[in-house]
Amino acid sequence: MYAGLDIMLLNSGSIRGGLQAGNITIGDVQQVLPLVSTLSVLRMRGDVLLAVLENAVSRWSLDQAASGTGRFLCPAGMDFGFNYKQAVGERVTFANVWSNLTAGGTADNNGGERTPLSLSKWYLVGMSTFGADGGDGNTVLKNNSAAIVTLGQTFPRM
Repeated sequence: MYAGLDIMLLNSGSIRGGLQAGNITIGDVQQVLPLVSTLSVLRMRGDVLLAVLENAVSRWSLDQAASGTGRFLCPAGMDFGFNYKQAVGERVTFANVWSNLTAGGTADNNGGERTPLSLSKWYLVGMSTFGADGGDGNTVLKNNSAAIVTLGQTFPRM
């Protein structure tokens, strides 16, 4: 994860393959993530982050893969759960932010800690510019400037 970020969110539609265990090259990563994008670094309040997660699961159903409705986010630095049977906007059942991880670790195996998402705390979140600009229905990001501060866009595709 980019140094200094609390959380990274990657839209699942940008993932176009998998990686095998072992040495990984930039070329391997570019095959898995072939879409040209930049990384937006946002300072985001927890209540907005929760709304982003709710949007990510708003179209989820048992046949989501077949329907191609998308929106699902792949997180790093956090975990969350949801119940797709609940009403849209009330599906996220928990969200935890991980801290004190060692390189390559998870909150389960390297001394990391899970802390419940605080709705009033500010988090440093990385996500594709596509998502940060409102893609996949992330209108909360476009319409909530009081709770989001865009710190910059970096890391264009090599």
